[in-house]
Amino acid sequence: MWLAGIGDDVAPAAGHGVWVGMLHAGRDGAAWLREAIVGARADGTLRAARLSDLITRVLAAGRPVRVVYVRGGWVNVNNLTDLLDASGL
Repeated sequence: MWLAGIGDDVAPAAGHGVWVGMLHAGRDGAAWLREAIVGARADGTLRAARLSDLITRVLAAGRPVRVVYVRGGWVNVNNLTDLLDASGL
């Protein structure tokens, strides 16, 4: 599935999932993200930018962003105790 919008640009009813914090950019995607960072730095928005803002810039530049849905198998790890618990799976 290809991403059409992200973050505040998507109405809750149009959303199909939750960001779990994983991103694989690859060589092209890393270059596109660098371009987005340069653009955000140039217009003064980088300091407050979220990752979703940078991905939105990639989309606005006409670059493809592919979404991979994953069901189950995730464990929330927010502290050392959670990490120790998750390592026992």
